[in-house]
Amino acid sequence: MNAKRALIVIDLQIGLGYELYNFKHVLEKVNQRIAFYRKMNQPIIFIQHSDQSLLRGSTDWNFFPELNYYKDDWLIEKHHANAFYHTPFQTLLSKLAIQELEFSGVQIEYCVDTTLRMAHGLEYKCFVSKNACTTLDNYLLDAKTIIDHTEAIWQYRFAQFLN
Repeated sequence: MNAKRALIVIDLQIGLGYELYNFKHVLEKVNQRIAFYRKMNQPIIFIQHSDQSLLRGSTDWNFFPELNYYKDDWLIEKHHANAFYHTPFQTLLSKLAIQELEFSGVQIEYCVDTTLRMAHGLEYKCFVSKNACTTLDNYLLDAKTIIDHTEAIWQYRFAQFLN
């Protein structure tokens, strides 16, 4: 890593459910990336969503207990799919002199996609590790198709993929 990069972990919260596609593998991958960033002394920023279904302070609002989140990690609370919207996220990135962002988390087609595209528009260089984002099936598409489709759109346009 030449430029200063941060790992962004989005919405890995209990209320999104253990039914997330390939959940155990994705969580393992995210925890591996967290361990790597800790070892490299690079920032890790956790994003936590709250709304009517993820009430602040509720069990559903909490991060999955298997996620390697520490109370002294950077945390941004949001109420919108875009983690930049009405939050101190961009201020924190500027304070930390971050130029590059590696994204992980859920849901790939909602909050991860919205925040990644906004970051791209703000001229951050964006990265994604394969198998570090997931989602749920919906009434139109299964989760794997949603993930494959979103990653195909990101590739060469909005983000570079890491192995």
